[in-house]
Amino acid sequence: MKKSVSLLSVALVTLVTLVSCGGSKTGPAEKVLKKKVYAQVVNKYESVGNFVDGVSLVSNGWNQKGAINAKGEEIIPADKHELGGVVEGMIVVQDKEGQYGAYNTKGELMVTFKYDDMKNYCSGLARIKVDGKYGFVDKAGKEVIPTKYDAAASTFSEGLAFVGTEDGWNYKYGYINTKGEEVIPLMYSDADDFHEGMAAVRTKNGYGYINAKGELLTAAKYDDALPFSEGLAIVEKDEKIKVINKTGEELYTFDKNIIPGGSYHDGLLLVCDMKTGKFGYYNTKFEIALPLEYPAADTFNEGKALTVSIEGDECVFNFIDKKGKVVGTIDEDTYIEEYKDIEDLFYYAVKKAINQAEIQGLKNNIPEELAEIVSALKVDKLVDAYIQAALADNDDLVDNLEEQIDNIIEIAEETYDEDVAESLEDYLYNLIDAF
Repeated sequence: MKKSVSLLSVALVTLVTLVSCGGSKTGPAEKVLKKKVYAQVVNKYESVGNFVDGVSLVSNGWNQKGAINAKGEEIIPADKHELGGVVEGMIVVQDKEGQYGAYNTKGELMVTFKYDDMKNYCSGLARIKVDGKYGFVDKAGKEVIPTKYDAAASTFSEGLAFVGTEDGWNYKYGYINTKGEEVIPLMYSDADDFHEGMAAVRTKNGYGYINAKGELLTAAKYDDALPFSEGLAIVEKDEKIKVINKTGEELYTFDKNIIPGGSYHDGLLLVCDMKTGKFGYYNTKFEIALPLEYPAADTFNEGKALTVSIEGDECVFNFIDKKGKVVGTIDEDTYIEEYKDIEDLFYYAVKKAINQAEIQGLKNNIPEELAEIVSALKVDKLVDAYIQAALADNDDLVDNLEEQIDNIIEIAEETYDEDVAESLEDYLYNLIDAF
C-alpha cells in the first residue's frame, strides 16, 4: 500500500506472493476428465484451465467465462466477465454489469452480485468495496466487517489486515483482526501486511517495523521498506538500498546500480543491474549466486525460478534450479496465458526481451532488395544504436535516432527506386514498432 515514490518503488513486484491462500491443484483437465467428456469440453470451450478443488475455469472469449466440475458440467454459466481463481473453496466472479459476487465449488451463489470490487478469499474472508468504502465478507455472504474504511489490505496476513481512513489530504492506518476489532490504532501514515511477525509502518520520522502488539521493533527512519522474508528485509534511506535483520541491524548496502527484486525466497534474492538491464541472484551472504545475465527473471519459489533468454530471434522461457540448471521450459504462448495479468518490471523486462528477439529476427532477415542500401547508408549501425537506446529507455536519444531514420528514408526516396524506398521504410518502421 506504499504511496511513496522511491528507488524501492521500481523494485520488481514478485510473482509469488508472500501470503499464500491458494487451494491444492487437482491437475490438468485432460487428466481429470474422462476421455470422452474431455473431448466434449474442449469442443465446447475455447480454453479450459487446470482443475483446482474439482473446478476448472473455462472461457469462450470476452464476457463468456464460467466454470465446470470434474464431470464436465457447467456449474457457473459461461456468461461472466471475469472469474478469479478457486481459493479456499470459493470463486470470486464479476458479471457483465461490472458487479462482483462469489460462488462455492458446488456452483452455488453464496455472495450476490452487489459489490464494486472484491478480492479472493483468505482466512475465510474476502475484501469488498462499495461506493469507495472497504470491508470484508465471509463465505456465507455476511458482511463481517462493515464497508466503512477508505483503504484496506487485499487480504488478512497472520490474522491481521491494515485499514485506513481519510484524514484531510492524508490517511491514518492501523490494523484489525478477523472479528473487525481495531487491535492496533489508526495512527500511521502508511502500513503494510504482516510477514514473519513484523509489518512496515510509517511514522512522522519514516518507516520502521512493528510487531502484532503495535510495538516498534526497529528504528522508524527509512524512506521506504519492504516486507520481511527469511529474516531479512530490504529498506531504503537517502537513496541507498540496504538489507536489515529483525533487530534493525544494517547488514549490507547495495551498489547504486543494483536494484533488488522484492524479498528473499529460497535463500536467494532477485536483483537487476540497471546499467545492463540484466537480472541475476544474490545469496544471503550478499554474494552473486547466479550471474546477472538474464534479460528477465522471476523470484525463486519452491526451488525454481522462471528466467528468459534470447537465442537467435527467439525468447526462451526456462525454469532454473538454485544452481542455474534448466529444469523445465515453457513456450511464449504459455507465458502470455499464465502471466497475462502481471504488471511489474518482470513483465516489462520480458516484453523488452520479446521485442529484442523480434528485432533480431528482422535484422537477420533483411529483404534481398535492401542489402545494398542498408550497407551504403549504414542503416545497420543506426538500427543497433536505436535498439540500445530503446532498451535503455533513453527517450531523448530515441527521438534523435528516429529523426535520423526519417532522414534516411527521405534520402532513399530521392536516390533509389520507389519500390526499394518503400521496402526500406516498411523495414525500418517495423523495427521501431517492435518497441
